Amino acid sequence: MACAGMDKTLGSVAMLSVLKVSEELRPSKTVLVALPPLLLGVGICADQVKKLPVIVVDGCAERCAMKSTMKHGGRIRGRILVLDSAKKYGLKPDSPFKEGSEGLGLVEKIAGEAASLVDKILEGQEK
Repeated sequence: MACAGMDKTLGSVAMLSVLKVSEELRPSKTVLVALPPLLLGVGICADQVKKLPVIVVDGCAERCAMKSTMKHGGRIRGRILVLDSAKKYGLKPDSPFKEGSEGLGLVEKIAGEAASLVDKILEGQEK
């Protein structure tokens, strides 16, 4: 579950990171649930956050994805805050519509963190 702040720099990084995990790094092990339909109460989205473990990637301190997931009974098993990751890695994206090399580097780092969380969650389910 990613932040929906596509008009915000860190929200764009959150969305790109989650897309990278679901389309490239762990495509057969993840399901992408978009925040806007969840906010609108689309049943299938609410059902998925209730029955599947959720990793939340929020862009800013508002933590909209986390709050919405919790509101709909989601089982959050991992959280990544892009703002914290940007500070941790010393990377600053350029803008919401052009991330630049540092922004794309941040996408790679966060996607790697999220993929590791997927692996840990799945390992725990196998035991």
